[in-house]
Amino acid sequence: SLLVVLVNLEHGLLFTNNWVKARYLFILVQPALFVLAAQSVAQTLNFFTEQLSLRLPVLRRSGFVARLLPLAAVLLVAGFWGQTAWHTTHAKNTGNYNTAFEYVKANLQPGDKIITIHSTAAYIFAGQVDYYANQVSAKVLEDEEESFGFVDRYIGRPLIDNVDALNQVLAQGNRVWFVVDDARLYRRFKPYFTQQIFAQMDFVHQSGQVFIFKSRPFPQPVPPEPAMPLDGNFNRQILLQGYTLDLNRVSPDGTASLALFWRPAADVSNIAQPPKVFVQLRNNQGRIIAQADHYFYEGLLTVTEWNLLRESGEWLRDTADLQIPLPLSADGAPYRLYVGLYNPINFERFPIIGDTSGENAVVINLNLP
Repeated sequence: SLLVVLVNLEHGLLFTNNWVKARYLFILVQPALFVLAAQSVAQTLNFFTEQLSLRLPVLRRSGFVARLLPLAAVLLVAGFWGQTAWHTTHAKNTGNYNTAFEYVKANLQPGDKIITIHSTAAYIFAGQVDYYANQVSAKVLEDEEESFGFVDRYIGRPLIDNVDALNQVLAQGNRVWFVVDDARLYRRFKPYFTQQIFAQMDFVHQSGQVFIFKSRPFPQPVPPEPAMPLDGNFNRQILLQGYTLDLNRVSPDGTASLALFWRPAADVSNIAQPPKVFVQLRNNQGRIIAQADHYFYEGLLTVTEWNLLRESGEWLRDTADLQIPLPLSADGAPYRLYVGLYNPINFERFPIIGDTSGENAVVINLNLP
């Protein structure tokens, strides 16, 4: 009775609105239910014991029934539900997050940070979780210490639910891991957020349907809009409509991040093979100085996401990291970027409507800094 009273007081005095959900109420009521269930079982066993003892006095005198019935009840329950209960309690209901975080744990270095949508799995299997990421359906509480706006309701880690917060973490200089499954990567994050992941992190490992990303040494965010317009129509299947490249912001390792802004124009089912992007930096002699061939989203762009971008008119923001040998010699000027698409099976390039390059490529003239 005291336990039931305490549970009800907890419900009335301690719950916040964030926790008023049936499953959480049930969790707290469980102890009271166990006590009531145990009391019911004890009364049932006593009833049968008394009935048998009345009919068989010899059993009443020996106390045999009182010892046998509880054992028989336990064996009966174990026989019916024991195997199911064993498998249920030992199942790891985290998809492939357990092996994904074990991989992260094996490769963690001092100072590394972990961002994930599954904070409890990170805490259990990696022993560390630093940020909880979710833009669409975050399960959060207000931070009582007011250090952060919101924290996840399970582990209490700060919420990352916008691009600015993500970029701030990636810019801190620590190596960052991002772990998410394939479905939530697109359902729980908006396209611009997902594109920041691909622009600033490398896809390093896959465990079942769970993807693991690791931040690059010098991550550079992809801007929301292009700095310069382009007009490349790849056979009405996809349009290249802008780019951003700042040669004054080349990273210490000589990497220049070229942001390309595409708009899917056709249903991807009408494209025989997912295209590969080629980017070539050439000098005035046509010699390739730097090159960066890659797939959109590192090959993880789904049909659903492609069509969602097409239907919504959202940019397909794509980045190419060019290793440019700086400083570029003035003798090689003018330098030009050649950008296009090709089929990775037969290397046939996607035709450009109104192509002026003679090789189905969009040509970008560069000005040296």
